[in-house]
Amino acid sequence: MYGNHFWLRVHQLAEAFEGRGASDDQRTWQVISELTAMPAELRQQSLAHVTKLGSVFATIAGSSQAIVS
Repeated sequence: MYGNHFWLRVHQLAEAFEGRGASDDQRTWQVISELTAMPAELRQQSLAHVTKLGSVFATIAGSSQAIVS
């Protein structure tokens, strides 16, 4: 159940991103705008999460060929 919860959150994050604009560029700039409007401590914590998860997702993406085969 715990693993499914993680992937549900990934799906929700992707949906939230999709709702931020018509193109990936618009969505990215909207998310950056929202991030810069946050209080500094929350912004730093959020960036730390993004950095960590970015690394994790890059590893998963790199392993995806072996996973889907």
